[in-house]
Amino acid sequence: MPGQTRLLLQAYGGADGFDVVGGADGFDVVEPLSLLSENARPADWTAMAAAVTSAIGPQHTGVVVTHGTDTLSYGATALAFALTHLDVPVVVVASNRPLDHPEANGHSNFRDALEVIDTVPGGVYVTFRNPDGARLVHAAARLQPSTPLRHYVHSDGEVPITGLDQLPHPRFEPPPWPAGPVQFGARVLYLRPYPGLDYRVIDPAGFDAVVHETYHSGTACTVGASTSVLDFAGRCAAAGVPVFLGPVPDDVAAYESVTGFAAAGLIPFRWMRAETAYVKTSLGTGMGLTGDALVEFVCRREVAGEFTR
Repeated sequence: MPGQTRLLLQAYGGADGFDVVGGADGFDVVEPLSLLSENARPADWTAMAAAVTSAIGPQHTGVVVTHGTDTLSYGATALAFALTHLDVPVVVVASNRPLDHPEANGHSNFRDALEVIDTVPGGVYVTFRNPDGARLVHAAARLQPSTPLRHYVHSDGEVPITGLDQLPHPRFEPPPWPAGPVQFGARVLYLRPYPGLDYRVIDPAGFDAVVHETYHSGTACTVGASTSVLDFAGRCAAAGVPVFLGPVPDDVAAYESVTGFAAAGLIPFRWMRAETAYVKTSLGTGMGLTGDALVEFVCRREVAGEFTR
């Protein structure tokens, strides 16, 4: 939320800003963005990554990025993919409520970020104190969206701040493009299944790719002319738009409804959440990947520790 970072930094004697670049002599502050988290777009992920990359210098030992909670999982994951070239840790912090609210956890999350940043290796992380008091540290590429109503934040492989030695450190694999600025693409359609989803109202033309989440067992509806993901996949194929479907567990073949996925041209992904796959596909398309190169990048190349296998 605009203005909240100012309150956070004033509590620590800092300056105004959005991204806080930490160094031995305190904080250097830059403010590339000031917007409500719910209004974030892929172009803002590009701007955040560029701001961190351009601001950090040899005197800095780490970076703290402030972010809103609504799209925290998307923004933090985007930074995890975009900043693999950095040797210093980046910790993303948010607050479950405005900082002047008595139940706000933003100050606690910021203090934990300063503690973590001196301990973890390079990579992007998130610190978050849940309503039950648990102070957790997350690998950003595995972060889950905040739960509705109760505002808990979890991830695959989360650890308490006292157990950093158990934190799943990111395993970096170089992306399939030269080092340099990254660009997130804006033409990726993200779909979630629900009973009665009518694919007839969705026109895949104009998109570079579709990321389609599955139910927890790796399934999606395959019956009905208007509600079958197989019919939708056929329309996408005719438009030249790849459809990534998942996460698909290894034993998905046990379900009768998924036997036609491969024949319909659906591209399964495993070992990562659909939100993660969406951000990763946005990056791949933004960097110009298409066809087999895009499939290889999204489904088989682990860029920032996003795979939970």
